[in-house]
Amino acid sequence: MGRPSRRKRRPSRCTTRSPSESFQPLFQFGATGCSEHVWSVLTTSESTRRFLFGVGLESTWETGSRITGRLDRSLVMHGEVLFAEYPNRLSYLLAAGPE
Repeated sequence: MGRPSRRKRRPSRCTTRSPSESFQPLFQFGATGCSEHVWSVLTTSESTRRFLFGVGLESTWETGSRITGRLDRSLVMHGEVLFAEYPNRLSYLLAAGPE
């Protein structure tokens, strides 16, 4: 048998940043449909639970506002609204864990 290969460890691509620091988006999408409906899906706790594995997001959804994500009653995510222009454009950053 040959020698086991020794692979060099690659540096992690994940970095820890505060929500207000500049970043490269990891997830971005566009949606078709009524803009008010899409906004509602992205900003109501009931809707975010459907695509964030049960996590409901809460915020005022204004530029610069804080976002909290709760699973049941536990705080499991936090973030910041980077840009909000109802109902046409919404950009926010989320991070795992409490602040």
